[in-house]
Amino acid sequence: MVGVCGGLTLLSAVAAAQIPSAGERDPSGRVLARVIVTITGESGSFGHPVSGLRFLVVAENGDRVAIRTDDAGVAGTLLLPGSYRFVTPDPYEWDGNAYTWDRVVAIRPETAIIRLSQANASKIVAVSPSIRTRNRIRRTARRTGTRQDDGEVASITEGFFLAPHLLGASLEFEDEEVESGGGAGVTIGYGFTRMFAAFFTIDAANVDIRDPGISGDYTLAHADLGVRFNFRSETQKAIPYVELALTGRAAETTDDGADIRLSGGALTLGGGLNYYFQPKLAVDVGLSFSGGRFDKLEIDGDEVPYEEVDATGTRFRVGLTWYPFASSR
Repeated sequence: MVGVCGGLTLLSAVAAAQIPSAGERDPSGRVLARVIVTITGESGSFGHPVSGLRFLVVAENGDRVAIRTDDAGVAGTLLLPGSYRFVTPDPYEWDGNAYTWDRVVAIRPETAIIRLSQANASKIVAVSPSIRTRNRIRRTARRTGTRQDDGEVASITEGFFLAPHLLGASLEFEDEEVESGGGAGVTIGYGFTRMFAAFFTIDAANVDIRDPGISGDYTLAHADLGVRFNFRSETQKAIPYVELALTGRAAETTDDGADIRLSGGALTLGGGLNYYFQPKLAVDVGLSFSGGRFDKLEIDGDEVPYEEVDATGTRFRVGLTWYPFASSR
């Protein structure tokens, strides 16, 4: 009997030694960060562990991981030392209030335990009974697995992105026919937040000249510097967006051995949809409209007098959007 008890004591000690504690590092230098969420009752006499609460842990470079508290109100993940944003996309309801947390924490071995409660909630909103009932149903469905969408990240819009695309472009000078053609381009950008990004696009299309008296084609090139606004949450796969950009345009061709280049500026308004089949990879479909003037004519590199002309253009693109440095966990 003594031998059995001694064996059980030894097994318990070994098991305890194998369970990592908050602040411990793994061989790659990552720190075990642990979130503990407790809600206190109205009387303040007891603490209620908050289970099933989802957090997004967002790094400074936009990488993110989703974690969820267990029945003890605890969630953990391994993180490299640095600053991280811990945010709850969905509120937690208790005693007629809805609580959300949004905190930036410097993760180091000595600061790896994050304790959350009503006292440090970033937002507290009173809720009606009907809303509380609906959210209780949602939480029950999430715990029992009856929801297809368990709230995990389905789309990433933060951090560096690259978007190559095929292009259909048209251009209409004032009082002239619309001319169009096909080409390709690429967009590079950076998502500063879930909703806001800046981008730079270059593209070119080979456009057929529609004037019956002129045969041939020209290259129509665009360079856009703009901002993008995304809609919907990271749990959605279909993410619509709108864009606004300052645009430089140029039409280039060769005639009788002379290089001719017509250029000018424009304002571009557009929109589109990214559909994610992986959290960091999406199919992109977009449409943009540009309005402005061509006010500079160059022949063999020399600028010649030219009467500026208004022109409007349309571009339709289909391609991919890729966040290569984002975490898809």
